[in-house]
Amino acid sequence: VALWFALDSAGRTQRLIAWGVLGLACGMGFMTKGFLAWLLPVLIALPWMLWQKRWRELLIYGPVAIVVAIAVSLPWALAVHAQEPDYWRFFFWHEHIRRFAGDDAQHDAPWWFYLPLLVAFSLPWVALLPPALRQAWQTRRQSNIAFLLLWLLMPLLFFSLSNGKLPSYILPCLLPLALLLGHTMADRLNREQGRVLGINGLLNLLLGVITLLALVYLQLKKPIYGHELHNLMLVFIGLIGWIMANLLQAFRPLQCWAAPAFGSLLLIGFVPAGLPESVVANKMPDQFILEHAAELSQTDTLLSNDLGAASALAWRLKRPDVALYNTIGELKYGLAYPDGAQQQVDPKAVQAWMSAARQKGSVGVVMRVKGDDELQEIERLPKDGKRYEQGNIVILIFPQEAS
Repeated sequence: VALWFALDSAGRTQRLIAWGVLGLACGMGFMTKGFLAWLLPVLIALPWMLWQKRWRELLIYGPVAIVVAIAVSLPWALAVHAQEPDYWRFFFWHEHIRRFAGDDAQHDAPWWFYLPLLVAFSLPWVALLPPALRQAWQTRRQSNIAFLLLWLLMPLLFFSLSNGKLPSYILPCLLPLALLLGHTMADRLNREQGRVLGINGLLNLLLGVITLLALVYLQLKKPIYGHELHNLMLVFIGLIGWIMANLLQAFRPLQCWAAPAFGSLLLIGFVPAGLPESVVANKMPDQFILEHAAELSQTDTLLSNDLGAASALAWRLKRPDVALYNTIGELKYGLAYPDGAQQQVDPKAVQAWMSAARQKGSVGVVMRVKGDDELQEIERLPKDGKRYEQGNIVILIFPQEAS
């Protein structure tokens, strides 16, 4: 957004301010998401300015944004370096270069990974996606449309070339996508062409009905809601509201063109509040940990086999001394330090480790049990612990052993 205002500005003073604001945004983005906050604007601005034959303007005002971005982020960068000199090596090579080009990049996925996600992220206007992209390509000579296309496609191409992929990486693409969809919708409404809007309502209606039937089937065959009737009703209300809203758009597309947005608001309002407790525990282990924080905080040693659960445990108890049981993941770099070995517990050594830890005091364990491997991990632990379980999260409290 700041980049567009910089490119669209006129007059020396306005341009200086706009490019300065862009630098401020890039500096803040760098402190939040790293070097991508500097790279993505360049990927968009460079081809757009070359196409507009305004490269001299980029050379004159671009350094303003660079200087401001450095000025914003430099105090933080120096403070981090003072605390941990090795941070920048890890941050640049491990978190950027290795994730992009490394053979062992985390979250490895094929190049087309984001294409179906882009369709899913178009909901509840997915039927507008093909005409929106077609119309944008046909009108690409308009500077604002060309900018939106570059904003959508350049980050999408960049992240598709990366070896490591996560759905959240293409969040920068969603705003231009929404603007292109909105532009196409406004055009259809002005021309009173409701066919594509009606198709959109039917697709959303079909999706809602299938989801509702699947929920009923699962609840009858393998209940995902136990004694949580209130939660189940909230989900039903959200789904029925979605179905009714899109039914209106399907049969009165021009008059009820905004109905899917209302249906989405109902889903957003009701479904999260109606999630099963097991799902909440699986996705937000800190809530379950918080329920037993009093007991866990009294233990002398902490152990976990899951990085997410370990992070939640450390956060809720304000204790960084959580030992990791048969898991490394994204902490591989830090655990390679000489003092990192003491925080790793191998399955073969866990019984001896537990015995030594219980000689010193009580032990709190948070396990995520999703399959046979985790069941084998928990089988290696002593059997005399107090056990709490919710979803796939298991909390065990082991008392101190007598000397």
